[in-house]
Amino acid sequence: MATALQSAAQRGGDVRILVDKREVFSNRTVGMFEHLIECHKAGCRIYLAQGSSVQAQYAKNGRFGAADVQGICHTKAFAMCKATADGIGPAILLLGSANWTIASRCNLELGVMCTLTWNGWSQFRTKYDAMAQAAVRLDDAAIAQASKAGITARSASPKRTPPRTRPIV
Repeated sequence: MATALQSAAQRGGDVRILVDKREVFSNRTVGMFEHLIECHKAGCRIYLAQGSSVQAQYAKNGRFGAADVQGICHTKAFAMCKATADGIGPAILLLGSANWTIASRCNLELGVMCTLTWNGWSQFRTKYDAMAQAAVRLDDAAIAQASKAGITARSASPKRTPPRTRPIV
């Protein structure tokens, strides 16, 4: 998917990627940071987002939530709208439960592809733009700052070690 997004950006497409800020640097998704850097270099706009305060949301419902914990950016969506001579062409929105990782191929997942009307596309873009505006943009300065903190494309991927084997007794 990263290669396709890079190609679209290099062809002049307006490619925007919204990902969970903590997940990018968590070491859980192999190669995620590296792919995002490559997408950035290709011209994609990348936004590092996070959810709202867990404590505040729980308090609204009379419950106790962990202090200083933010929700995550858990959305899995792909949207595409082609410009035509008349303006905006068909808009496609793909939504689903699947994480876009190798491990998710083992899960039972469900997705849906919708063709949006102009009104539907406008509503989607309004919500997306609000999420992106609240996020931090991954740019050269943010990548350099991550590098100074010791986070690199290589260090953002976990070190894989083979499992220990036990002799059969």
